[in-house]
Amino acid sequence: MDFKKENYNGKEIFFAESKMNEAKSIALFHGYSFESSVWEKIGLVSNLNKVGYDVYAFDMPSFPKSRNKHIDVETFFSFFSSFAKKFGKISILGASAGGHLAAKFSESNSNLVENLILVGAVGLEEINLPESIKVIGIWGSEDNIYNPSLAQKEIARLGGKFYLIKGARHACYLDKPDDFNKILLNELKYSTN
Repeated sequence: MDFKKENYNGKEIFFAESKMNEAKSIALFHGYSFESSVWEKIGLVSNLNKVGYDVYAFDMPSFPKSRNKHIDVETFFSFFSSFAKKFGKISILGASAGGHLAAKFSESNSNLVENLILVGAVGLEEINLPESIKVIGIWGSEDNIYNPSLAQKEIARLGGKFYLIKGARHACYLDKPDDFNKILLNELKYSTN
């Protein structure tokens, strides 16, 4: 992936991109204890490129390992809104606290989001989304941060499809990357972004 930075309202915003100059785009939001490189390590970026997605992995605002740790969420959302407008509609994948941010962004910017993939996302009970956004939930069966049974109910409430990866913990994509990638790629192949 190529690392990029953009100046936005006097602040530098960092992200990585892997572009194949395809028609579809996806943004990846990592969890609280991680950084944007996690998606490349599990093979997700190259797999998404293979099925026709340009990939943008963002360092999440205020998370401790992020290069954007000094950016507040409001500034990040404002930047990401202008960024996403370039694509018409974009898919967003968010893990854990990054999933909560992805869902909050999608809630207030539903016109910019086609697919929302929530991976062990927290705080789903606070979220309300329009039917126009396709929601996919992927959880590890051993997730001890956000209960998979509760997550399944919340994803159903949001009109989404729920997948459980057996034997995987909260960061299910690290425990079982092949299972995780297969689920995600099968879902996104049918996207019309």
